[in-house]
Amino acid sequence: DDNDYNMQTIGFHYRGKSDALRYGAEGYLQTGKNAAGKDKEAFLLAALVGYQFTPTFSATLGVDYLSGNDTNSSSDKDKAFNPFSGTNHKFYGFMDHFYVSYSPSYGLLNPYLTLNLKTSDKGSLSATGHYFHSAGKILGDQGSKTRLLAVEGDLVYTHKIQQYVSLQAGYSLIVPSSTYKQQRGLNLKVRKQQDWLWCSLNINPKLFSAKF
Repeated sequence: DDNDYNMQTIGFHYRGKSDALRYGAEGYLQTGKNAAGKDKEAFLLAALVGYQFTPTFSATLGVDYLSGNDTNSSSDKDKAFNPFSGTNHKFYGFMDHFYVSYSPSYGLLNPYLTLNLKTSDKGSLSATGHYFHSAGKILGDQGSKTRLLAVEGDLVYTHKIQQYVSLQAGYSLIVPSSTYKQQRGLNLKVRKQQDWLWCSLNINPKLFSAKF
């Protein structure tokens, strides 16, 4: 209670576009000490590439890597990256299993694919698939090392009602692995998949505009 610990996050974020191609990369390094006074040596790396195949269809392929600790590690350094200022719901699945309700000390490897389809002048459909792995090694009950955490799919339909009003509906499904359930302390006998369905009316009025 009498000690102050400081942690620094340093990095870059880049996005680019060339005709139908868009791309991006980012990297962050965390150093200093964590809240327990342990030396912090963690990093985040991410990259994406997208392509507009037609005026109505585009695809984006990307990967996120957030470093983590091995579950059987005896190191005195903390290698788990903490995205404590991140919009994690946007990047790591709409089921919010990672860095929203739960921050895995073993980190995360998140390759994903997003498909976008413009269904009409006012409607669009987006589908994203995630294949979650741990960054650090997870020692299983039988001594085997496994990293697969879960597979998730997110589907979102957006319909523009008028200039400032839109309607959204979504469905998400996640299939967690037994390794992930053990790490979370979840009942291994629960059904294999978890899902949710949601609907949202979004009103974003333009209150004022100024030109300088």
